[in-house]
Amino acid sequence: MEEVNIRKIFGENVKYYRKKLGLSQEQLAERLEISTNHLSVIETGTKFVTYKLLEKIVCELQVLP
Repeated sequence: MEEVNIRKIFGENVKYYRKKLGLSQEQLAERLEISTNHLSVIETGTKFVTYKLLEKIVCELQVLP
């Protein structure tokens, strides 16, 4: 069975929706109140997010159903 890297998939989706909204990493990081470096490691799948940050990302990227 192939291993699924949820951090990588999540990060790719964050990047996709950020670009879809026309936001730079700097702009989204500022809205999320995190550093650009922190956002970068999320988008590359190196680190995952806390529940609170996940809520902020969902709201800022407008991915609520």
